[in-house]
Amino acid sequence: MSASTLLSGVRRAMRWVLKSSAIEDMIKTNIASDDSHAKAGKVAEKTINLRGLKCPLPALRTRKALGSMQAGDILIVECTDPLAGIDIPNLLNQTGDTLEKTRKENKVMTFRIRKR
Repeated sequence: MSASTLLSGVRRAMRWVLKSSAIEDMIKTNIASDDSHAKAGKVAEKTINLRGLKCPLPALRTRKALGSMQAGDILIVECTDPLAGIDIPNLLNQTGDTLEKTRKENKVMTFRIRKR
């Protein structure tokens, strides 16, 4: 397989992720997130299940989920792709968000991220 064929497949996958509303279906909101929750001192906590997705999808979907959150909110990301252990911390270095905790149980990596 040539590099250009591989690159076009990655581009197609990235376009799908950015246009897809599937990420909203995967997000479970524990606290309703509206503008008043930050004023009231409440923190929204969301969990996204990205198990079974391969690189670069876990990092792209994590970025999209963080984009819809407010400062101080918590995002919990569950992944099975081993490269997510590299990709998600690098993503957080770019965005400035904080990785509070990383846990690995069996083949599932869980990242606890606080939105800046």
